[in-house]
Amino acid sequence: MSLFNYRRQPGYFERLKEALKTTKEDLSFKINQISGQGESPVSDDQLDELESVLIGADLGVETTLSVVDRIRQGTRSDRFVVASRLRRLMREQLLEIMKAVDTQPAGKQSVKPRVLFNSIQRMHLP
Repeated sequence: MSLFNYRRQPGYFERLKEALKTTKEDLSFKINQISGQGESPVSDDQLDELESVLIGADLGVETTLSVVDRIRQGTRSDRFVVASRLRRLMREQLLEIMKAVDTQPAGKQSVKPRVLFNSIQRMHLP
């Protein structure tokens, strides 16, 4: 490599940021693919697929089951759930979980290592 063709190698945080961006875009794509278009009805099969995608995205089995169950409970009285409402409910549930983690007193937090995905607000979920 010559002096004139030198390119600075990306640092650790730049590579991590790029990897998380790709993961976020992939997750958003899969969720949008499962849920369909804005006012199309969402079936139980689609909710099951959503459950699989969230578990595959390392959201955790317990958290995923909680989110999907809350969506089912929140929409039980509806004749059918439309895709835009599903995405909105899912986003609300995930934000609620993250806010609960942020507000726990320091002594009450678990000692297990954990990673919080704080880009849920910016996900491509209307």
